[in-house]
Amino acid sequence: MGIGKEAVELGIKGVQKLTPEIQKYIKGFLGETKQKLVSDMAQNGHPKYQTIYQNLDTLSKSTDENVKETLGLNVHKDLDGILADGQQLQTSRNAQQAAQNTSGKLGRSEAHRAHKGKGDKGPLSLIAGTPNTIIKKEPHNTNKAMEWARGAYAYAQQGKSGNKAQPLRGYPRYVAEDGTLFKPRPNVGRKGGYQLKFQSMDLLKGYDELRKLREAPWRKQEVIDQLQAILEKQGKGDKLDKLLKIMLKDYNTKLKGIKAAKQTKGHFISLDKGGLDIAENFGPQKGKSTKNPKTGEWEMGNYAEQADSSIPEGTNVPTTWEEYVALKLPLLK
Repeated sequence: MGIGKEAVELGIKGVQKLTPEIQKYIKGFLGETKQKLVSDMAQNGHPKYQTIYQNLDTLSKSTDENVKETLGLNVHKDLDGILADGQQLQTSRNAQQAAQNTSGKLGRSEAHRAHKGKGDKGPLSLIAGTPNTIIKKEPHNTNKAMEWARGAYAYAQQGKSGNKAQPLRGYPRYVAEDGTLFKPRPNVGRKGGYQLKFQSMDLLKGYDELRKLREAPWRKQEVIDQLQAILEKQGKGDKLDKLLKIMLKDYNTKLKGIKAAKQTKGHFISLDKGGLDIAENFGPQKGKSTKNPKTGEWEMGNYAEQADSSIPEGTNVPTTWEEYVALKLPLLK
């Protein structure tokens, strides 16, 4: 669609549309970027559009070279200034177009609600936010946290969830180094535009022993992302938190029982051989090898077995995260 046709079609009530003479003139007077900007200004009712329009109208009709030179410089200067603030205009334009498009799955999602314009600035849709809590906790991961937060806005506004009622459904959690999970939540006021807050969830609260486990699965970004993806395929994408709480409870219960029996924790399938660090994959084992007084044979303990531990008969041990989720699905109601 050329700029003339676009400007005519996108002209809003109360805004003068570009005449055929102006359309013809600006094709040779303005570059492509500025032609598009004038069209955007007409669409959004930009406060400076009327001035630009009047100058372009005069330029298209005038034969006075001095007038054309003076007005021409003014038009370029005004457009250059607006382009400097072009990101706000563009994000507003994108948000309005997306909100008007109800043909797709997303439709009029709240993620497209723009903040009201102020002064000479049109409506504004945020495209990023600052996850201050994460940055305060992990200042060395500022770039990582900012990228994750920016991705949340893009995910919601681009309709990647396929669910207009839950535009953030399925977006990955941020896993902090101490095991705290963060998830984006909408923070939309009655009159405000769409913006996010980044909520923390300390799954390890009350699990002091588990907090010491630096290599546990619930502290690994790649594991959390994988579990989320598997749950999405099962139609349980909103059950990640519940799954992780079950994982921690089972783990803690098993570990406490082992310690109460004064035994050691031994993995049935060694982590070095791809075993999962979950309650189903470990049990009580003697730490040291002992000699059977009746047979005189040595019975290996956990220390000696190391990576050669074996699965007890009748024990169901998930060997992949897909199998683990399948095992827990009946509990995710």
